[in-house]
Amino acid sequence: MGFGAIASGQAPAQVVQILEWLSVLTDESFFLTQVPVVIALGQMETPRATSKIHFRLLNLGKH
Repeated sequence: MGFGAIASGQAPAQVVQILEWLSVLTDESFFLTQVPVVIALGQMETPRATSKIHFRLLNLGKH
């Protein structure tokens, strides 16, 4: 998944759209989906993405 890398250099509205997509995917219970989502969020380096990473890491395996 390259959403994090794709977000670099995008217009703010597009970054928000990418972040929304990734936010939806953070609710996915399949571990092999969660890992690339967390990686992509880390690549975005925004406060909102970082908070999503922390939330996801704290709740891994709780679905």
